[in-house]
Amino acid sequence: MACYEPCHRDMDSLRTLYKIGSGPSSSHTMGPKKAAELFQSLYPSAPKYIAHLYGSLALTGSGHKTDYAILQVLGDKCKIEWHMEHRLPAHTNGLHFQALDQANKVIGDRVWYSVGGGILEDGDATDVNNLKPANDTSESLKKKSSGNTPTFGNFRLFSDYVKYCAEKQMTLQHLVYDIENREPLSKLGLPKILMDQHLKGQFAHDKVIQDVLIQTHFLKCWETMRSCVEVGLKQTEDIDCGGILIYPRLAHKFYEKAKALNFKGTLGERFAIQAYALAVSENNGSAFHDVVTTPTCGACGVLPAILYFYYKHKMSRQVPKTIVNRLICDALAVAGVIGNICRANASVSGAEAGCQAEVGVACSMAAAAVVYLELKLCPGNDNVTLSQVLQMYEQAAKNALENLLGLTCDPIEGLVIAPCIQRNGHAALAAYNCGIIAVTGIFEYSVSFDEVVAIMYKTGKDMHSAYKETATGGHALMWQMDERANVKSNYNDYKGGQVGIEDLENDDLKKK
Repeated sequence: MACYEPCHRDMDSLRTLYKIGSGPSSSHTMGPKKAAELFQSLYPSAPKYIAHLYGSLALTGSGHKTDYAILQVLGDKCKIEWHMEHRLPAHTNGLHFQALDQANKVIGDRVWYSVGGGILEDGDATDVNNLKPANDTSESLKKKSSGNTPTFGNFRLFSDYVKYCAEKQMTLQHLVYDIENREPLSKLGLPKILMDQHLKGQFAHDKVIQDVLIQTHFLKCWETMRSCVEVGLKQTEDIDCGGILIYPRLAHKFYEKAKALNFKGTLGERFAIQAYALAVSENNGSAFHDVVTTPTCGACGVLPAILYFYYKHKMSRQVPKTIVNRLICDALAVAGVIGNICRANASVSGAEAGCQAEVGVACSMAAAAVVYLELKLCPGNDNVTLSQVLQMYEQAAKNALENLLGLTCDPIEGLVIAPCIQRNGHAALAAYNCGIIAVTGIFEYSVSFDEVVAIMYKTGKDMHSAYKETATGGHALMWQMDERANVKSNYNDYKGGQVGIEDLENDDLKKK
């Protein structure tokens, strides 16, 4: 019988899964910026810094604004060194910072790995003496434990959650609240009756209590998501990627189509979901608005699209805000469990395991959220048992991820634009379909969700480095084959592919 290959990444708090920040990439922008801040705090008075970028960070860092993120912190005292031919041994997203004195003598250095979702793992200073070729993936999925007690220490597989919830007759979201809130609440010395209420997900009016609840973090994330959708829908100007590529914003166009159908029917609903996903992802690709890692910046449009769709079109305007907040928090808790399992047992980094680890995981998270929201908001689901609900979560998440296995990460020019933005839209639609189908209760059990996560991990290990965020294969390599794409400066003339064959005959569009 096949067994799971050991993974040693901690099952950490959902506060570390859902992070608010500016993209376009959590691993290539948020992570390096955090590393720069940490290094500056260690050597605040150093007159000079050098930031060495390796592997995927070097190959796609320019398009991902890695250098810009670091220089935002360290300023003109910092020099960026791009090591495109090599990577550090433990991970393809390696950073080596050096602090220098006025005589250019190294007075301190640190190594970090940006492993996805804005998470940093400590490296060893000796790692720089063990460089590997950039395309060597032999150790690229190496896991390290932080050494701290994991927040979800007793839970690693989805089957662990199912078993515990069944034994305790506890919903998945309430288990999240119990785990996330127990320690911070216990430090406040609350009476047991009040403690128990909050562990079951009850909101607090006391600000001191509010500040420690995971729901407060969820609501901050939701406000960022909601704002990002609404701001994105209003943007009509194309995304100008420094002359490399001019990408047409399409969210507002799909929104108008959905609006014309009154957001109803198969097309009306799907145009709306597509619009909401693109609105967020377009904002991220252009670094126009803060986003939430769900689980990454590159996949940040999928889950918000689903949440906003149910918020806008399935929740009656008469529903009190407290109920809306509860529904959103519960959906984020359920989706977070799915994302956390993938993060701990496989990866949420395109540079580690391809886009299956980003958009694939986001689709899986969103599909589970669809199940929760469908059961709560749509009629006819009152008699569903806890056991059936857990089965629905698993089936939705499994089907969503399973059908995106092998998805490559091959962004054009290293930009989180194409094919990333459109993939968010398609994944949001797939998540909706998977969730709706799971709620029917019609299942197949050939593989479990845990097994699909293990398959994703193994597939990522086996994937060629050209398809793991190095901009050396797939879209990144082949996009200039078509004459229309070769005329990058005129890309906006095509307005999302609305160019006909006759246009190619015009001298101003054909490449001489």
